[in-house]
Amino acid sequence: CVSHLSACYPANTPVESRRTCWEHTAVPIVEGHTVRRVVRISHDITEKKDAEDQLRALNETLEARVTAETARRRAQERVTYQQSRLASIGELAAGMAHEINQPLSSIGFAVQNVVQAAERHPTDPDYLEGKRRLVQDDIERIRRIIDHVRVFARDDGQDFDFSFAVDDAVTNAVGLVGEQMRAHGIELEVSAESGGSPACGNPYQYEQVVLNLLSNARYAVEERRRSIPARSTSPPEPTTTDYRPRVTVSTEANNGEIRLVVEDNGCGIPPDALPRVFDPFYSTKGASGTGLGLSISFGIVERMGGSIVLEPLYQGTRAVVTVPVDGSGCAG
Repeated sequence: CVSHLSACYPANTPVESRRTCWEHTAVPIVEGHTVRRVVRISHDITEKKDAEDQLRALNETLEARVTAETARRRAQERVTYQQSRLASIGELAAGMAHEINQPLSSIGFAVQNVVQAAERHPTDPDYLEGKRRLVQDDIERIRRIIDHVRVFARDDGQDFDFSFAVDDAVTNAVGLVGEQMRAHGIELEVSAESGGSPACGNPYQYEQVVLNLLSNARYAVEERRRSIPARSTSPPEPTTTDYRPRVTVSTEANNGEIRLVVEDNGCGIPPDALPRVFDPFYSTKGASGTGLGLSISFGIVERMGGSIVLEPLYQGTRAVVTVPVDGSGCAG
């Protein structure tokens, strides 16, 4: 009968100045029916035992380390998200100036018309009421823009269980920057045809995705416009080019999915950059880009159970965002 014994000895054991562990194997030598001798084979297993102890200690703290690492990653994601959000809010500040300027101008004209009408002859009550409604509508428009931007900027993006209409989110996002794009000579076409199909997620983060894609599309078309030489005319006329910057936004619902497409006829994405466009802090915009927009968008869409793909076109880029239709009774 072969027996095995493992034992560790304290540091004051002769020969070694530290704890040592040995594995002893006893092999009996039998003559007839009698054990005449016993051969003992010993192996130093100190390193093996040390490794086992270290592994045991690591396993005991594994859950705590995983929890700490998860918390660290979430904190980093929040910081990165806020950096991207601040960049978007900076762009929205300029967009709000254009969005608010139009109704303010309308209010100014309305007041001026009323004053002039009052100076010429007694004012018709129906005329005054019509002007009052126009002014009130413009005031409400300004209030909606400011309220929406305030909520958009305040939202911390942590709640991801809201059921919202994708078309509404797209309309809100376009409403924040659409006038600014048109003021820069960019044709913006919007076609929301998902029929109000709901998605489950965070509506403001989804708007962030749309804003990021619109920002990229705007940069692409403006970059291409800058690279095209102006077409000379005779006699001299205002500088013109044959290029017409265009961005289209569309939605549709099919087979349980809601598809958002943002397409531009801009400068496109270099082939060597395409595999890296979703990497954090990677940007093809040079100093003007943060490299966070597409990375953040990818994380938002992925969290909603969807996907985002960039498709190079012959001239321009098509961004396709797909998320599942909410059929699980997501919170309202």
